[in-house]
Amino acid sequence: MGYADVYFHQSEVGRVVGQEQETWGSFIDWRIMRMVQSARDDLGTDQLRVVIERGKELGIKVLPSLKMQDSAAPGTERAGWLKWTEEQARAVCIGGEGRPEFCYDFANERVRNDKLAMVREVLEEYEAEGLELDFEFDPDSYL
Repeated sequence: MGYADVYFHQSEVGRVVGQEQETWGSFIDWRIMRMVQSARDDLGTDQLRVVIERGKELGIKVLPSLKMQDSAAPGTERAGWLKWTEEQARAVCIGGEGRPEFCYDFANERVRNDKLAMVREVLEEYEAEGLELDFEFDPDSYL
């Protein structure tokens, strides 16, 4: 589905790759943004919707993978709306000694609600048959 907080489909609840991004520090992130943008603008498609629909046509269950954790700093290519600014990030991240500064605190209700909104979107709006919750995506998150 994307990075932990930045998505490659046309999400209504999460940040789509490239939204509010003016400069890029990574060629690969820029390239992914261009592919997502081109699929939407030039082809009129949403990659996640197309894959799920094609899976149904073929009788194959498609289980999108939702990355649950990410240590991206606020305002970077891979930071989502929940921690878009440093002030927002400080309110929802664990940080602290021995931990990455910007990993989510799942004891925080805002963090849980944010991830649940994405789960609902994929299951209800995209009609996915299930969803993988990937808690191991960010190697820094389990230090």
